[in-house]
Amino acid sequence: MNPTPVVQPGGVLHGQAFVFTVSLFFFLFVLELVRRKKVNERFSLLWIVIATVLGLASSFGFPFLFRLAPLLGIVYPATALFLMAFIGLTLLILYLTVVISRLSMQSRTLAQRVALLEARQTEEKVLLDRLSP
Repeated sequence: MNPTPVVQPGGVLHGQAFVFTVSLFFFLFVLELVRRKKVNERFSLLWIVIATVLGLASSFGFPFLFRLAPLLGIVYPATALFLMAFIGLTLLILYLTVVISRLSMQSRTLAQRVALLEARQTEEKVLLDRLSP
């Protein structure tokens, strides 16, 4: 038995307006973070794209959500939106984990190089002290 969702008149439009408003505020917040240089240039484009996709999905993609949900076996269309958000956030976390891992390896390599340079500098200083009268 597949229960059908109960939608009150105007409820879908109200939900769509709410999601669009939240998406718009998120987009403006991302732009403000980029303007204040709180977000690195590398990630600013990523967050602007995410905010734009959220806005487009909440405005133009909302009717498609009602068609997509039954195809995925989802009763309530808003659950499909949460599923897509969950998948998107999981991919974002995976990408950021890769970036952090790469930065961690670079940091370790730089620390080792600095240690080698300091050791070499200390050795040269000791040699210069022995050679100087």
